[in-house]
Amino acid sequence: AYTEEELWDNMKYFLDAILPTAEKLGMILALHPNDPPSEEVFRGIPNLIRAKASYERVFKLANDSPSVKMEFCCGCWLEGATPMGNLLTCLRDYIKRDKIVIVHLRNVTAPLPNFTETFLDEGYGDIFEIVRSIVEKGYKGTIILDHTPELTGGLGLETAFCAGYIKAMIRASQAVSSKVKRTQDLTLCLGKKESRATLAIKAKKEKAKARFFIQKPKSKSKKVSASK
Repeated sequence: AYTEEELWDNMKYFLDAILPTAEKLGMILALHPNDPPSEEVFRGIPNLIRAKASYERVFKLANDSPSVKMEFCCGCWLEGATPMGNLLTCLRDYIKRDKIVIVHLRNVTAPLPNFTETFLDEGYGDIFEIVRSIVEKGYKGTIILDHTPELTGGLGLETAFCAGYIKAMIRASQAVSSKVKRTQDLTLCLGKKESRATLAIKAKKEKAKARFFIQKPKSKSKKVSASK
């Protein structure tokens, strides 16, 4: 069994040991909250990252290093409720501070101690307002689906549904956010490596097209002397 302060000492030891190399290599460590972020001790080990204050303590231990960021898990925020802080306020603040490297979208029926994971369009979390905050704050990282119930009828149907739902929320958020320029490739927002190549392929085609395009020479106008 460990005490909470012993775990914080271990956290400091780990950060002190790993950060110089991570910063040198430009690597980012993404810290996920405990799921669920309960105050109860599990098998003799306290949940260390169970509140907004926990993240702030980690950032302070890391001396606000650019190599220490977070996985902003909406499900954990909704589960933790008050100790985790207002989800939308925290989300906007951490985006502004460039502390988020990935957003996990998940909805639940209620905060701790009793909750059930639901589909994105159910639960008590307002997914549209969450995505709208992401769009309006100019978040440039990855958004992915987190845990979700399964749909009957075939493997992966729930993932397809949620991916489409996320893209629809992004489009809707862009439509109501007049100050934000709409992106042309929403697949980039889903974080799939193969999808991120879309813009690169398009740019390559445009470059090749420009290379082989033969511009027609401008016809020279002939001067005709007026006969008297």
